[in-house]
Amino acid sequence: MPDGRRRRSPFRSKWLIALVYIGGLAIVLSERDALGEWLTSRDDAGDAVLLFLAAAALALFPVIPFGIVAGVLGAKFGVVTGSIMNIGASVIAAYIMFVFARLSLTDVAERVAMRYRYAERMQQLMKANPFFAVLFARLIPIIPAPVVNVYSGVSGITTAAYVTATVLGKIPVMLVFAIVGDQLAASAGSAALTIIIYGAFLLAVYGAYRLWLRRQA
Repeated sequence: MPDGRRRRSPFRSKWLIALVYIGGLAIVLSERDALGEWLTSRDDAGDAVLLFLAAAALALFPVIPFGIVAGVLGAKFGVVTGSIMNIGASVIAAYIMFVFARLSLTDVAERVAMRYRYAERMQQLMKANPFFAVLFARLIPIIPAPVVNVYSGVSGITTAAYVTATVLGKIPVMLVFAIVGDQLAASAGSAALTIIIYGAFLLAVYGAYRLWLRRQA
């Protein structure tokens, strides 16, 4: 890879995401009463389907961080239903990007993916073991999702392995989003505890990831 290739600054994007989350939290706090009425109102199946499709669209075109969307679904539909909707919407979006990359010009898709930070790392992991590369990339959300989706599409990973690794890898984080969304209005302390537990889980997964890398060497 040429040394002069430009990459997106990770610091700028992280600060932007943080500002969006802070803004979303400010809106939730300022409109807490109205939001509470909407969250407790009854909806028919058609409304649930529309919200699910909207979540899938926002996962595919993330104009706002999907964590906010996932938290809202958890608050609206509860932990179980919200988690299922979160996982389904995010996996559908990931699969669409995967198929698009696989069916389009692979060299163009690969060049787009390689513009991102950590793209070389994803390339090395895919060569070692495509299934575990996708699984760890989902469990430890460091590598941007577009890189995982697009590079998986241009790699040799099978569709079944990609979808399985994506579903398994997305379950923990989407469950946490749903739990936090469900708990936030009632108990901020419980939501904070959930985040702490998830942080401990990430540390354990990272330890397993480092062990896997050592065995691949």
